[in-house]
Amino acid sequence: MDYDIAEAERDNKMNQQLFADSAISRVEYEKSRERLLYLKKSKLLNQEKLKMDSLFRLNQTGQIESSLSLVQRNLHFLDETVENLVVKAPITGMLSQLQVELGQSISPGSRIGQIDDMSALKIRSTVAEHYVSRVVPGLGAVIKIDQVEYNLQVSKVYPEVTNGQFTIDLVFVGTKPESIRRGQTLQLTLALGEKGEALQVARGAYFQQTGGNWIFVLRKDGKAVKREIKLGRQNADYYEVLEGLQQGERVITSRYDLFGDAEIIVIES
Repeated sequence: MDYDIAEAERDNKMNQQLFADSAISRVEYEKSRERLLYLKKSKLLNQEKLKMDSLFRLNQTGQIESSLSLVQRNLHFLDETVENLVVKAPITGMLSQLQVELGQSISPGSRIGQIDDMSALKIRSTVAEHYVSRVVPGLGAVIKIDQVEYNLQVSKVYPEVTNGQFTIDLVFVGTKPESIRRGQTLQLTLALGEKGEALQVARGAYFQQTGGNWIFVLRKDGKAVKREIKLGRQNADYYEVLEGLQQGERVITSRYDLFGDAEIIVIES
């Protein structure tokens, strides 16, 4: 209130000078003066009110002190009651399931929920049986969660093959994600080979007709010629080119059904 009064005094003093110079109307000047008087009276009233409140609270002090000992005894009794209601878990983790109902009576040692140990997370994945001979324990993998990559390692390979797939378990190596949850679906990349430089060509429908033995290569004169190639390793998007293509060359990766036995294709724009 002192701040408001000081501000109102400055405004009133300034308006008084402006009114004397005929820069503002009398109404504006009177308004600032009345606001200053209002704030000063409000301060006096509040001071009287605070004084009355203080006297009232002093009278209550005796009653409060006499009740305090009783309240403390009741609090001690409540603390003992609450302590008996605390459910303690055997490990530290995240509570993923809680099967209790309001008012339910639970005996000590009863199972009421499930806690996930976040320090021992693992991922279970299925892999096409085509790679069954190449996936072994210790094989590395990478997974991206919230735009951050985390390293994994195959910890167990299950021998059974079902519907053309087999199952593996992977564990995190190093940093673990905090946002992962039980039952969450993720997509990972297995490192089936050593990292290195390689010439690649995109996967496409052409492979069904050529078996990866040849491909149409575009020339600068607007024609595409049939050329023998040799492909190596592959992933979900590319084939490794071992022979037949050079970096920067363009190829046709669509279906070749309409080309028949043609050796050269003329590309018309």
